[in-house]
Amino acid sequence: MKITVSAVFDLPDLAASWMELEKRADAGFFLSWRWIGSWLRATGANPLLVKAVEGDQIAALALLVPSRRRSLFSSARQLCLHETGRPECDAVMIEHNHLLLARQAPQGLVADILRQLQGADPGWDELVLGGVSPQLMTEVRAAGLAVVVDRLSPVFGVELHQAQTQEQWESALSSNQRAQLRQ
Repeated sequence: MKITVSAVFDLPDLAASWMELEKRADAGFFLSWRWIGSWLRATGANPLLVKAVEGDQIAALALLVPSRRRSLFSSARQLCLHETGRPECDAVMIEHNHLLLARQAPQGLVADILRQLQGADPGWDELVLGGVSPQLMTEVRAAGLAVVVDRLSPVFGVELHQAQTQEQWESALSSNQRAQLRQ
């Protein structure tokens, strides 16, 4: 597996590679080129491209934007996954964020990418991962990075399994919630 981190890339080539990998990945809208391409054009972000290639196929892609977080007494150099690090641009928050990974990507690839990223550019102090799952946080820990959660956001969705009927799902709700749902 060859993992590269590059500050220079051709946008049309990235778009083609991203859309090709999308077809081989189980990613949602927020990792689609429709979202990522629009985000790049709207924000003018100048990210680092992280690419993992196995043989002649791309196994993973991610965009990390260098940023700086300043507080009264300190400053931290950050890399932000699919975000700019600027509150005015990141107010419309990405959800279900992750690296774009091929379905057939090897186990532990995310940890390998993070280790490569640490070795490729030690000029960052923090990796900002907004809108990510607990699964990704486990992979981050596996790469040897410390995790600090600055906020948790609720997920306003319900996973309905095929075997679960609407009546079974509704019976798990309070009577007030069922009444609101019927309205």
